[in-house]
Amino acid sequence: MTDERRSVQPPLIKVALLGDSQVGKTSLMVRYVEGGFDQTVLATQGINFMEKTVSLRGHEVTFSIWDIGGHKDYESMLPLVCNDAAAILLMFDLTRNETLDSIRDWHRKARERNKCAMPMLVGVKFDQLCELPAEEQRHVAFKARQFADAIDAPLIFCSPAVPIHVTDVFKVLLIQLFGLNSAVQQRHQLGEPLLEYVGRRSSADLAYTCGSGGTASNDDGRGLALADTPATRDATFSTSTTSILGI
Repeated sequence: MTDERRSVQPPLIKVALLGDSQVGKTSLMVRYVEGGFDQTVLATQGINFMEKTVSLRGHEVTFSIWDIGGHKDYESMLPLVCNDAAAILLMFDLTRNETLDSIRDWHRKARERNKCAMPMLVGVKFDQLCELPAEEQRHVAFKARQFADAIDAPLIFCSPAVPIHVTDVFKVLLIQLFGLNSAVQQRHQLGEPLLEYVGRRSSADLAYTCGSGGTASNDDGRGLALADTPATRDATFSTSTTSILGI
């Protein structure tokens, strides 16, 4: 019995990172999993994915994080990234308005392939946003909040470089996916890295279960879809099990 227990794998939570090229998807993933940051990181060619196992109230869970290149040449790979994802991070560069404008299209493409995944809107490079005039910062925050409200999604501004709110992105994912109560502090003020999630509908609030490939029993379906086994074909893989997330 002891050997059987040891062989049981932690539940797997697949997370897809979507957004334009060079917004910071790979940097966020690498900073969270490995704790490092490389300013010279190149644009993702195809798909990368990494794993990180964390402790959630005495139980281990594993994030399987999938990062797809933002160029249109890789759109054919979207099903591999989006299918069976529990959450989809819609990511944009806080200093490039066009990357926020394109989030609507990324969201549409994701929903076509997975109606179950919980969306989260993530603005990256907050450290660079702080260097812009206050009026530009207000404009970015206003537009980001508008879209987060429209899709009923948590909104987080972060920076893998500093780092700011990198771990909080994944803490909030767990809170929302499992309907947990937690003291992850929200931040709303201009000049602060926004972190807003209370009041957003969590996957645990939904009364239906999503099926394979993102088919939901409700047209608005954003239920919890946990991947059983991640595909490894045509992907760059790395894993980390060293850090603990306490909530």
